[in-house]
Amino acid sequence: MASAAQIYTMIQTVVEGHATHNTFYSIWNPAKDDPSQVQYPCVIEHRYIGKVVENTDLGIRYRSQLVQLLVITTVSTERTVAQRAAAVHAADTAALEIALALEATYKDFVKVSGLSITPEWDEGRHLQTGVMLTFTVTDLDGICVDAEPGELPTIAPASFILDDLTDVDAPSPTDGQLLAWSDAEQQWVPVDPSSGGGVGPTGPEGPQGPTGPQGPTGATGATGLTGPTGPQGPQGATGATGATGATGPTGPQGPTGPQGDPGADGADGIDGADGADGATGATGSTGPTGPTGATGATGATGAQGPAGPAPSGTGIVTVTSGSLDTPRTIGTGSATHIPTTGDGDARWAALSTKTDMAYTGGSVGSTGTALIDVHSSAKLSLSSVGLWEVRIKVTYNANVTTTGAFFSLNTDGTLAADWIACLVNYTTGSGDRDGGLIATFNGGVAVASSVVTTGNGAFITGEINVTTVGDVLLRFASEIATANSITVTNVTGWCRKKN
Repeated sequence: MASAAQIYTMIQTVVEGHATHNTFYSIWNPAKDDPSQVQYPCVIEHRYIGKVVENTDLGIRYRSQLVQLLVITTVSTERTVAQRAAAVHAADTAALEIALALEATYKDFVKVSGLSITPEWDEGRHLQTGVMLTFTVTDLDGICVDAEPGELPTIAPASFILDDLTDVDAPSPTDGQLLAWSDAEQQWVPVDPSSGGGVGPTGPEGPQGPTGPQGPTGATGATGLTGPTGPQGPQGATGATGATGATGPTGPQGPTGPQGDPGADGADGIDGADGADGATGATGSTGPTGPTGATGATGATGAQGPAGPAPSGTGIVTVTSGSLDTPRTIGTGSATHIPTTGDGDARWAALSTKTDMAYTGGSVGSTGTALIDVHSSAKLSLSSVGLWEVRIKVTYNANVTTTGAFFSLNTDGTLAADWIACLVNYTTGSGDRDGGLIATFNGGVAVASSVVTTGNGAFITGEINVTTVGDVLLRFASEIATANSITVTNVTGWCRKKN
């Protein structure tokens, strides 16, 4: 069963691997450990509520833990409504990505459910704003609690093998072998069927055949003929083979290995010595005021002290996998805590390095409702076959707030994919739909309005499974066909290979 500390480490690993909101804090930090200044955007562990649920049919218990995280950033005291809304929408997107990444990264160990995102408005009194992310983490690796009346209970994993029994010695059985009791070893051991698995009881003896009749006496007194021999009784049936003994429970789980100590901080370098003061000028003779003595030269600056030694130690953080029996290295002391591939386990492989979009198109306007390419540089190169993660942020203006925008994706004519699922979020007026799904290239729909005429935002997040490599192009259109009704002013984005 996963502990609260292990679930905390899983959440911290996913948060620190996020593209934007990747600084993680615990609300339980002692005052002396509080940072002098919080790094925004960030995620703060608000609280957790843990409980143990039971599957009465199987007799297994699981940990179920309610988690609350604050996904926040800061805004200026002179911020506009649009700036505050943009900060909250960015936090909303990051919160959804963090929750989904937690389940995707640790899907063999935990299940994420009951996901909810609640805006935390600053109401003009605070600089922080964002959302409260709430979800339930359920451990998939349960435990069994077993005890006889009057005995202390023992805890064992929810699954076991036959060799875990104390009276069974079968570490490497082969196909077709049977268990047989060994008096010499006082254990059940595997044997081949040809060596015997016990002999059944002997069947009963068949009945005796009847005696043949005596022949008649001859006139000459000859001896009568001997009667025929009676038939032999049938063979007794072979006794049935004894049943195989029942499988015993698995032995208890071994303890998790200790966490490595963090490396010590390097010592401060020695300060250089102060330079000597210059000599005082000579005093003029008595009588008429003599000339002022010359000012002494400034002393030389002291040499820079040597740098302190580099910190030592790896700062390795460990978490367990499978049935929580083998430590896995999931970080090397860096700020990202991204897992390495050193243990050969693909579930802990690091994500590929992200590739940023190099947009040089400047401001580009749309005059109609048909999709057109934003610019030849508004593209992401998906350079290998497999599943890719894409992120694009667009800043745009609208001629009036009643005019909406339409953003979509297309291929360069070479790229091919058998699956695409991207969510587009827009800053729209109150009451209007503010998002849409791109399920095919050139797919999606326009929204009906814009929050402001200058500085609106659109965010495209999703995944594409590439079958033929190539480029993904950003396209856009206006909701209505008027000159320059939607103008793109900037585009940023990145892509990253997931497998």
